[in-house]
This record gives sequence, structure tokens and C-alpha cells, in this order.
Amino acid sequence: MADARFERVSRFRLSPTPVQEVLLLEQCGHARYVWNLGLEQRLRWRRRQGPTPGPAEQNRQLTDARAAGPWLAGGSATLQQQALRDLDQAWRNFFAGTHDRPTWRRHGRHEGFRIVGAQALRIRHDNRHWSAVLVPKIDRVKVRRSRDLPDRKSHRITRDRAGRLEEKASGRVGRVDPAYTSQTCHACGHRAPENRESRAVFRCVACGHRADADVNA
Repeated sequence: MADARFERVSRFRLSPTPVQEVLLLEQCGHARYVWNLGLEQRLRWRRRQGPTPGPAEQNRQLTDARAAGPWLAGGSATLQQQALRDLDQAWRNFFAGTHDRPTWRRHGRHEGFRIVGAQALRIRHDNRHWSAVLVPKIDRVKVRRSRDLPDRKSHRITRDRAGRLEEKASGRVGRVDPAYTSQTCHACGHRAPENRESRAVFRCVACGHRADADVNA
């Protein structure tokens, strides 16, 4: 299923209806298409053409592309604009030397989009097990809340569970150094003490990503 990443719901699993699943994958396709177009534009740009188009110019071009293409216009402009912002941040990270150069997004492998800001907080909590999040152009999508962890667990229990998980998911699960995780943005990788707006709230000063501090860490 498509990986729709929400600021406040990053621990939840989407449970869309069959119709919503089709619509979600279509939105993923839009985001991937816009990312790849923006990437191709930057890769083909030459110095004699002047400065490379920034987010504002690319958003203007996106408006033109939506007007010319019914398929793209059928999707959410918000999600498509976010794909361009994510691409711009990826280039910034590359030139800062913190990340590799942005690469192509491929069908069947990169199925996702991001919702940030106020829209990411539009969550309706139905009960202790289920919530619903508002996705642009799709309406409410059910999400199953993660199982609550016990308040107390020994280091041995934690260590043993981690070991079993690594055995079951070899190559896909690894240990993470906890150093600076509270200051590092999981969306763009930027690390700074200023990212901690408060003990409870994380807000990245580089890309604007906002989340619960514990969830981000």
C-alpha cells in the first residue's frame, strides 16, 4: 500500500477502502511525476540559462502544467507543491554535503507523498484503536493506531525483543544511535538544537517539518 506520511500519524497504518487505495496511489503517482519533472529540469539546466528555477518559479510552472493536463489537475495541488518543496530541500541537503544527490522516483518503489502544516493535524480520533485523517481530494482515510507499549519494561525485555525483531527482519531492521535524535529532523535530516521548539514539539528550522518530539526522535 502507498506510504502516505503524516506528521502526527507516522506510527499509524493506513486502512483505506479499495476505492481510496486507487485514489491514494494516483496521488502518489502525481507526486512522483512532479518530483521527476523538477529533477529533470535541474539536471538539464545549463549555466548559460541563468539561475536554476527555484520553488516559486517551479510552482508557477506547475500551475501551467495542471491547466494543460487533466490527469495532473485531478490531483491535489497541495501534495504536488509539497513534492517540489521536498525536492528543493533535497538539493539544499546535497549542496550542504549532508545527503546524496536527489535521484529519480520509480513506480512501485517510491509510492508516497507528504502532508505537512495544518492539514497534517486534521485527525479525527474515533476510538482507542482507530482514527481518520483528512487527505486532500480523497476525504477521510481510516488509520489503525499503533499498539500501546507498556509503561514499564526491563532492559532485558527490550533487548530480547529487539534481538528477535532483527532475526525476523534481517537486513531491514537495525540499531539506531540515539545521539542527537531529538535534534535531528526525520524528514530532511537537518540537525540543530533550535529544532526543539519545546520539550513536546519538534519544528525543523530548515524544512518546516513539525511533529511530536518523541515521534520525530
